[in-house]
Amino acid sequence: MKALRGPLPDVPFVPTGGIGPAEVSAFLEAGAAAVGAGGELCPSSAIAAGDFGLITERARAFVTAIPAG
Repeated sequence: MKALRGPLPDVPFVPTGGIGPAEVSAFLEAGAAAVGAGGELCPSSAIAAGDFGLITERARAFVTAIPAG
């Protein structure tokens, strides 16, 4: 992110792929406008099993990972 922000300071980057709650803060602090979450947030196995509790739990983890500011 930092390498991209230097020459392209006005471009809003939204990285996706393999981003979990543990990585959210680092990406945002490095200049990402937002992050995209797919499988880390809603794994296909949880969807197939109707395990909405797990999906809710993961969503809370993502929200908690967003730095206050």
